[in-house]
Amino acid sequence: MSVYLGQLLGIGLMKEGSPGVYNAPVAEPNSGHIRPQLPWPTLPELPKIYSSAVGYAVEMPQKGVPGPKTAKAKLNLDMEPSVVLGHLLMAIHGAYSTADNGNGTYTHTFTRKQGSNLPQYSMGMKYQGGNPAYLGMMCNTAKIAWDAKGLVKVETDWLGQGFSDSEASWSYSPSLLSPIHFAQVDTKLGGLSDVDLTITAGSIEWNNKVVAEHTAQSLTNGWPAVVFSSGGEAKITLQMIYEGSETEIAKYLAGTASSMATTFGFADIITGSITYQLVVTVGNISFDTYTREMPDGAVRVQLTATALPVSGARAISTAFRDGQVNGIY
Repeated sequence: MSVYLGQLLGIGLMKEGSPGVYNAPVAEPNSGHIRPQLPWPTLPELPKIYSSAVGYAVEMPQKGVPGPKTAKAKLNLDMEPSVVLGHLLMAIHGAYSTADNGNGTYTHTFTRKQGSNLPQYSMGMKYQGGNPAYLGMMCNTAKIAWDAKGLVKVETDWLGQGFSDSEASWSYSPSLLSPIHFAQVDTKLGGLSDVDLTITAGSIEWNNKVVAEHTAQSLTNGWPAVVFSSGGEAKITLQMIYEGSETEIAKYLAGTASSMATTFGFADIITGSITYQLVVTVGNISFDTYTREMPDGAVRVQLTATALPVSGARAISTAFRDGQVNGIY
């Protein structure tokens, strides 16, 4: 009997041409195979459906049968400027455009897709025991979090159309680029620099409100027949040391919208002295809560806000600068 080790697990993402049809990840240098954080909880869900019928004897148990399956996966990783980051941004937002910076670098701007569905991905796994895969996966939630104590984390949650335990083999080539840490993050709120707002932690979480719908056509194999996004929003949380600036507090009290921009600067160089860079911009946020804590030390403030993925100047967008002509490949 062999024991298979989770530390030897490889993960890969690849956009599907047809929803639910497996597309194996491609191995290229620094391209897009994920170094996941362990443990990596993931499962095809098999719920039970229970009869509500009442038995005539006390000892008669409640009847249960296997219910419809749902493919679910969680994928948590350090933020690295590899190509897989482009795939994650595509999965979160759904559409992008590319601008040539004219210096050997390109900026890919990912913006929430309007009026149509988000793309679906094959999520391939490679370990000693085989090559299982999740099929037709759509990114339900994604969270980027940063704080003064560590690396920038990316947490994602997926729903999909199926699971296979015997997909074709593929080569695993994990990214060797460096993950980003807190000192490389610059967050600006409402046009103020982080000199005015000394931010100690923050996060932005996208919720695409993905639904995996079972229909009569899907009953033969038990998996959902269709997966779709039923809406979307972004939640923002910022923690900071209070230093007397009342600008954003006044906006909160008045119910006035604000904005946020967070720049993630990576250490790895694309060309010359130009490094990778990621900029998350939220053009219009509405404050939800404002909390001021007065401990035995610096006064601390926490703000939470919500943004809707509307179009135009108020859009939620993420711009990724790298050395590739295309944002995903």
